[in-house]
Amino acid sequence: MASLGGVATHPEVRGKGYATALFQDTVRDRREDGVDFIVVSGYCKIYHRYGCRYVGRDWDFVVAQHRAWDVADGGLQVRAMSDADTPALAVLNWPEPVRWLRPPSDFLNALKGHVMNRPAELLGIYEHDHLRAYVIQGPRKKGEEAHQSILEFAGDRRSIVGALGALAQRHESETLDVHVMGYDRLLQDLPTECGLQGKPTTTAGTVTLVDFPQFMEMMRPHFVEKLGVHEAEEMVFRQQGDQMIFAFGGGRVDLRHDGWQRKGLACGGRPGGRSAARNLPHPRSVVRS
Repeated sequence: MASLGGVATHPEVRGKGYATALFQDTVRDRREDGVDFIVVSGYCKIYHRYGCRYVGRDWDFVVAQHRAWDVADGGLQVRAMSDADTPALAVLNWPEPVRWLRPPSDFLNALKGHVMNRPAELLGIYEHDHLRAYVIQGPRKKGEEAHQSILEFAGDRRSIVGALGALAQRHESETLDVHVMGYDRLLQDLPTECGLQGKPTTTAGTVTLVDFPQFMEMMRPHFVEKLGVHEAEEMVFRQQGDQMIFAFGGGRVDLRHDGWQRKGLACGGRPGGRSAARNLPHPRSVVRS
């Protein structure tokens, strides 16, 4: 996997194709490096043109000011962190199943008060003087101090949810947003139990496939879990230019970059995939090596 972000073109030289050339070079170089897909921090026409799509089945929760104390655990304390806390923050971050690699310099930069080009605080959540979790909190958008967001978190989920009330009150903000990834069932359930209603959304940023067959081969153990060994072994994956071919059960589905996410064959497919796959004909009749 590779990540692309922080791209900007000086206003005086925009429209000359520099960003397009940069993106093409990135995709080519990453393919040569054996990368399967690229996570892109944003979404615009250039990325859409090269197959970048929103994926995932995540949730957004919003804590309004008048509901802050519905999600407040009086046994927790929220404290500003310091440079000396960097090792403890790393220990909380390491076990996260989906995370960015965070060298100590990342935490030190966050502690200076800016994350993702906006002011932010790195805060620890304590229970009986034991650090249980951390959050990075800042405005939803630059200049929108009244609408705060949790930009990153790690650690005990019950402590994170239990601290939301105090976090919402911290800047007397009107709202506090929390983005919960689809795999994090406990963090989805806990706010719901407190009376908050989540809104379905996609994962932040977009992704594009660089090497469809290689990516799908890496996903084959997942298909074994979902479908069974025999069905997973019958799956065939091919790529011809920008055409991606998925075959199973005697037939195939041909996709181009503008259709792979809609078909739900990778990254955030919808329920019912098993029955749909079973209805495809046998791959050997349509795909030749």
